[in-house]
Amino acid sequence: KLYGSTAVDVETEKQQLQSLLQQFIHLPTAATLQPHPMFGKLNRQQWARFMYVHLDHHLRQFSV
Repeated sequence: KLYGSTAVDVETEKQQLQSLLQQFIHLPTAATLQPHPMFGKLNRQQWARFMYVHLDHHLRQFSV
């Protein structure tokens, strides 16, 4: 199964990522979060940390 998109417009991809991050930030505190496929149930702080580390890895990968 292929994940992600085939879009080549970096600005569009950045806007989509920023939008998704904003949606996460503005979730109600009581919102139910989906379990991670490998790590299982994560709380809000754990999800935020995971996203930070994961995004940092990919941004470093592309020297951003």
